[in-house]
Amino acid sequence: MSDPLPAAETPPVKNPNAPELIKLRTAAALVRQIQKLAPILDDTRTVLTELQDVIDVHGAIADEDLTQLGVSAAQVASLQAFLTKLFEFMDNSTQTRKPYRTTINSVRRVGAQL
Repeated sequence: MSDPLPAAETPPVKNPNAPELIKLRTAAALVRQIQKLAPILDDTRTVLTELQDVIDVHGAIADEDLTQLGVSAAQVASLQAFLTKLFEFMDNSTQTRKPYRTTINSVRRVGAQL
């Protein structure tokens, strides 16, 4: 009779609060955020160019043009400036500090889908 097969070893259960797992989860969260941000950054220049083309052809965007969307022309202008600064940051250009968080928060929950 041959020796019995050894029992399969069960890997030890790791503490979910172990430092190495906390580090791994945090790094994974960072990677996921960048993966979400990358396509947005890729499209930023296109959106800014399209907006400028619309303004060049049809004139400045006014509040009346945006009634259906639920944002003001000032908010759109601030968002345009924010995306321009974001693109410049990614392009390693000089930055000027501006309070864009307020503008982003003001349109974060806009419900109109066009």
